[in-house]
Amino acid sequence: MAMPTSELSPEEQHLLRAAAERGDVFARFRLGKGLLDRGNREEAKRWLVPLAEAGHGEAVRALAWSASRLARTDSAYEAEAEHWLRREARVSQDRDVLVAMAVEMRGWASGRVAEAEQLVAGLAQEGSARVAGQLAFWDEDRDPAAAVQWYRLAMELGDKSAWSFLGECLSAQGRYAEAEAVYRPYADAGNSFARRKLQEVVRAQGESGTAPEPEQSELEFRVGGLPDAVATAVITAAVLPFLQAVATQAAGDAYAKSRALINRVLHREGSDDADPCQGPALHLVHDPQTGTRLELRGGELSDEALHMLTLADLDALSAPDRQGRTVTVYWDREVGLWRRRVQ
Repeated sequence: MAMPTSELSPEEQHLLRAAAERGDVFARFRLGKGLLDRGNREEAKRWLVPLAEAGHGEAVRALAWSASRLARTDSAYEAEAEHWLRREARVSQDRDVLVAMAVEMRGWASGRVAEAEQLVAGLAQEGSARVAGQLAFWDEDRDPAAAVQWYRLAMELGDKSAWSFLGECLSAQGRYAEAEAVYRPYADAGNSFARRKLQEVVRAQGESGTAPEPEQSELEFRVGGLPDAVATAVITAAVLPFLQAVATQAAGDAYAKSRALINRVLHREGSDDADPCQGPALHLVHDPQTGTRLELRGGELSDEALHMLTLADLDALSAPDRQGRTVTVYWDREVGLWRRRVQ
């Protein structure tokens, strides 16, 4: 039986370890990351910590997120997680990593909710769309009016998915006319989600004939033709708004909501023609207008994948190829990054 490409043979492990002992940076990272993934944390740190302290971004990220996962059930890991997450923010020169850290802190064993919100409130002074969106998400239940203001600020600061959350927040408060004003420009531009939501708020106001009909999404399942009897689900949808919506949910400490959103799109919950693939699956969300596809393998995305989606440059990842070739956006779990493939 052939060995899965994600696993190393004993010979490959020996070569990797030998290269790591000689000081090869790539080998040290791959060896340390592999040990970390298998739960051998202390030996993994032997290879990863020196790299991280020298500014190796992927090593810092691996240490940060593995410690943060452990901190959710064991407060003894919280200081280590905070140390490496702050280091990740410095190495990447991305202050939004601190927002992600605040999200994580709320879920740690000691429940550092107040400290997390204080951190994000301090970052709000820097004019970050990510911060505004995060504060809006936290305020939705406790102060809906404040949430609306934060979502509006996030839009002003360039958050390209904040409008959808603003519209839903307004609708939940019964502010349908304001929600209509939010949805209508995107509906007029052809966004199918906005068209559907616009119809809902128009109906809620007792109006008729003022909202465009939502475009029907096409759903096609093709089974077979791939190795290991992998089932392929092809869903027609706009890739960039979908990625932005999932990323926004993940940024809001809502990994479960992110997965629910993915499942709604992939499996069309509540639809008569929904037929979720059984067993190994390759889901393709295909955008016919841009020629871009989103590739999702397996049952669901990991917390790390959802987190990294919040940090990825989604516009660059999903941008159409100038030569008209097909662009595929996919999660490379081996390196812990979202990538694009052009064919």
